[in-house]
Amino acid sequence: MNSRSTTGFPSPADPFREDPLDINSLLVRNRPSTFLMRSAGSIPGWSIEEGDILVVDRSCVAREGDLAVIARDSELALREVDSGQIPVWGVVRGVVRVLRRG
Repeated sequence: MNSRSTTGFPSPADPFREDPLDINSLLVRNRPSTFLMRSAGSIPGWSIEEGDILVVDRSCVAREGDLAVIARDSELALREVDSGQIPVWGVVRGVVRVLRRG
């Protein structure tokens, strides 16, 4: 038995309500293998600017055309995956940018 009662009229906005956006559900597929990294440079073709936060998933299989983090000379670098074999550290799933004035 429901002990709550509803009074009044329903809101005219009810049909237009949306669930709240959750950045984790949008960008994180596998929490234990997802890392946040800050971009040290810009990649105009991917609209990545210096200081952007990259969402990188190490469990994703890199496919041709993906943006990936690779390990090169003991450092991590961003590269677009091509048909050649490159050792991929993780695949970039998204970018978060904090907007600042000035």
